[in-house]
Amino acid sequence: MTFYETLRDRHCAEGEHDVSTLWKVVHALWFAGGGACFVAGTAILFWPAWAESGTASAVCYTVGSACFLAVDSLEFVTYTQESKWVRINIMCSWVGSMLYLVGSVGFLPAVYDWDDQVGIQGFILGSFAIGMSELWKTHRIGSDEIGFSMNVLLGSWDKMTQAGVEMGACIGAWCFFVGTIIYWHSLNSQNTPVAPDYRVVLWIWLIGSCFFTAGGGVLGWGH
Repeated sequence: MTFYETLRDRHCAEGEHDVSTLWKVVHALWFAGGGACFVAGTAILFWPAWAESGTASAVCYTVGSACFLAVDSLEFVTYTQESKWVRINIMCSWVGSMLYLVGSVGFLPAVYDWDDQVGIQGFILGSFAIGMSELWKTHRIGSDEIGFSMNVLLGSWDKMTQAGVEMGACIGAWCFFVGTIIYWHSLNSQNTPVAPDYRVVLWIWLIGSCFFTAGGGVLGWGH
């Protein structure tokens, strides 16, 4: 039995969505913690004069991505009674978080010097997977038997909170998608990003990181 299954079985009755306080705390902390690590990892890059900034940033991103992956893993082993489409939706987020983890490791200097595309493509593909998955989740939250409606999406405090969580992650992912593409095309012949595009990239990544963190904050508030 995995750690996630143990946490689920001890703190969530089978087939029910009523989970324990511990489950909620772990769930929210991993989400918000992942966003906070992304904020730290991006902020470090604003000081390139620090010789270890690249390594420190990649480590922060790796820890943050591991937190996001843990959130998706916990949800996947908890919501086992949901429909196959909900499970596929959760798995799409899991795949995106796994690609983020690969991409984060890819920005470690030793890996980046070997092949810069590990980090770049990991973040581009991971961001696309997460962004599409979060749009799907938001669509599900705002849908009833008739279809999607903003009235349904904003029809209750619970739904608005859920939408806030998913849209925080959604906007965060699309910021990293756009920012990483700009980063990719700003590289010079030495695979080093050049100004002014790089500065723009950092701000886009920082905004995205803040949205990830905000999503975790809304999740904690909603729990």
